[in-house]
Amino acid sequence: MIVLDKNGLQGTFDELDRSSANGNRRVLIRFQNGQQVAVPRAMLIQQAEGRYALNVNVEELMAVYGEGSGQEIVIPVVEEVATVQKHPVEAGTVEIRKTVHERTEVIDVPLHSDEVEIERVNVNRIVDEPVQVRHEGDTMIIPLLEEVLVVEKKLVLREEVHVKRVRKEVHESREVSLREERVEVARRPGINQDS
Repeated sequence: MIVLDKNGLQGTFDELDRSSANGNRRVLIRFQNGQQVAVPRAMLIQQAEGRYALNVNVEELMAVYGEGSGQEIVIPVVEEVATVQKHPVEAGTVEIRKTVHERTEVIDVPLHSDEVEIERVNVNRIVDEPVQVRHEGDTMIIPLLEEVLVVEKKLVLREEVHVKRVRKEVHESREVSLREERVEVARRPGINQDS
């Protein structure tokens, strides 16, 4: 079986039949640099794919467990740490459908219109020269002239047409089509979601 020291030096080990003085089983590790040492089996830390690791290097092992050594080594304690990984999973889908609804509303809109009132006013007055169109407030006065034959020719103002503008406000009701959008949301379970 393969074992690596803390510096990455690779070696192989075999289980030994004999136990150490305190009753722990020992293994014989043969490193690639030719060194070999018997250490307690408890020092080996199991890794993935059947490999093992040591928290010390070869030199430290030889100093403690090599020939002629009677010392003990302090072994660091290793703690396993859990790692958390996240990956996206489709939890569902959302389908959005948009519809247009029509409604009718009555709108009261003020509309303005101009109307004229025509009033004919008899004047029958003789004038010396043509009379011009004139305005009196909202009323436009249009003179109507007529030549008449008398001992002498004179202008007679027969009548005036008074045109008065009157503004009226009328309310008309009209139907107007208005559109409104609405949204419907439908949820469907995803492919990977557990039921």
